[in-house]
Amino acid sequence: MIDSKYLVRVVDRFVSSLSPTLWEEVFTGRGAPSYYPVMMLKLILYAYSSQIYSSRQIAKAVRQDITFMWLAGMQLPNFNTINRFRSDYFRRILESVFTELLDFLHEKGYISFTDFFVDDTKLEANAKRYSTRDSASRSAFKRSTDGDKGQEGAPRHGSRDTIRRPKI
Repeated sequence: MIDSKYLVRVVDRFVSSLSPTLWEEVFTGRGAPSYYPVMMLKLILYAYSSQIYSSRQIAKAVRQDITFMWLAGMQLPNFNTINRFRSDYFRRILESVFTELLDFLHEKGYISFTDFFVDDTKLEANAKRYSTRDSASRSAFKRSTDGDKGQEGAPRHGSRDTIRRPKI
C-alpha cells in the first residue's frame, strides 16, 4: 500500500537505524513514557518533513492521513502528548536528529542542496495606516483640528461637538 520509496518509509528506516544510546540519553531517570518514543520521533520527523509543525495539526494528520496512521501503528496520540514529547523528551536531540535526517536523505539521493527557495511574499497589515502615532504627531493633529472650528466657535460639520437629532 505504501511504496518503499515514499518519504514515510525512509523516515521509518532512518529512525529505526538510530543508536540505542540516544534513547538512554533522553529517558534517563524518567518513568516509562505513555507512547513508544521511537514511534513518536518518527511522527514528529515525518510531520516536520511534510511541513506540519503544529501539534494539533500532527494529531489531526494521525487521525486522517494513512501515512501518519501507518507510522503511528494505528495509535492515536493527542496534541498534548505530541507536544510533551517534542518539548520535554526530545528538546535536546530534535535539532541534531533532524539534521542527521537531512544528511541521510541527501546521501541517499532523495534531496539535493542545489536549489534553495525563500518565500518573500509581502502582505499588507490589516490595520489602519495611521492608527499608531507618536506624541508629536498627535499634538500636531490636535492643534490643526482645534483651529478649524469656525469664526464663532461653532462646531465643524462631522466633529464630535455636533448634536445629532434622531430622525422622525
